[in-house]
Amino acid sequence: MAGHQGQRASTMVLEYENHMELAVKDLIDGTYKTIDAAAKAHEVAHQMLSDHVHGIHRACRESYKDSQHLNETQENIMNEWLVQNSSMATPLHPHDLCAHAFEITGKLPGKNWHQKYLNRHGEPLKASKPKTSSKFQLNKLPQSSLLTHSAFIPDQSQFPSSSSSNSYMSHSTHAPSSYMQDMSHNSPYTLHMSHNVPLTSHLLHHSYSHINYHTSGNSPYDSGQTPFN
Repeated sequence: MAGHQGQRASTMVLEYENHMELAVKDLIDGTYKTIDAAAKAHEVAHQMLSDHVHGIHRACRESYKDSQHLNETQENIMNEWLVQNSSMATPLHPHDLCAHAFEITGKLPGKNWHQKYLNRHGEPLKASKPKTSSKFQLNKLPQSSLLTHSAFIPDQSQFPSSSSSNSYMSHSTHAPSSYMQDMSHNSPYTLHMSHNVPLTSHLLHHSYSHINYHTSGNSPYDSGQTPFN
């Protein structure tokens, strides 16, 4: 019974839309001179016909498409951009998403557009696995270090002389499988390096006397010998 009523309601809606389209057509081609006359002739509401004539009402499917800020091709471009940033573990703010949408369309999206977009396209982002974009990771970064990099440089008086440090820098040196570098002056952060990463001359020069090596198994470094020897 309920299904029969639903079909009947749908039929009535389609018939009404057909009447509305005929009324609009008759107004455009001059069959009727006024909206009131066309509305009475086709048995449609005067205000609704007026809205249709002025382009306010459209078919539901067209209205939904127009409400989307990006078309299908543009959404594919946006999806690729989001997946790429997600796989690189790049943090994004909703403002970044809206800004990229503006770059694609040249139009500013609505206030809650980003949330609706992510609701429609969240699965590709969940499927993309973050990959390490850098070989270095800094833990417990102090707030003061955001203002200057000087917090990472130990006291210059603790460095080897330039002549001795140059001899270390001349070697092609690699770190052991893992190591932890404890910065000077009780700094609360540590720097982790991935396997077999070349030490740069800057790192060799500034932190030779502050590196503690931690290895496992039979390693030449277990004897206390550093890779600089």
